[in-house]
Amino acid sequence: MKWLEKNPPDGIEKPTSLPVFTGRQRFMHREVAQSAGGRKTEQRPLSDGIALASHVGWHWDNVPDDIADTLEQLCDDVPHLGESVSVAILERGVVNPNLHLDAQGSPLTAGGTMLRIPTDGTNRCIDQDVPG
Repeated sequence: MKWLEKNPPDGIEKPTSLPVFTGRQRFMHREVAQSAGGRKTEQRPLSDGIALASHVGWHWDNVPDDIADTLEQLCDDVPHLGESVSVAILERGVVNPNLHLDAQGSPLTAGGTMLRIPTDGTNRCIDQDVPG
């Protein structure tokens, strides 16, 4: 995991995607606490999801063999991405990136696609349950 923090993917295969629901925003009431006075609920937006036309892939030009083996083993431990209803199957395979890493990219430069990636310290925050 620390290797991933220091080595963002050189390319990502991002398929065409469409929202599953384009109507009004829907909400659900999620229980956040129970007390002698009763249940406390909050209104939270309900994710309607995105339909993908194909698979998503991450590509690195150079991955040490031991890291590649570890990542492949970790794939079996990932049941979903995001919400638990978003079932995922992760496996090693061919990736044809349509997004490429621009190490010199900047939010002040026009063009490109901004993506959030893990950075140095992400795992420390997860391990210590520290807000990132």
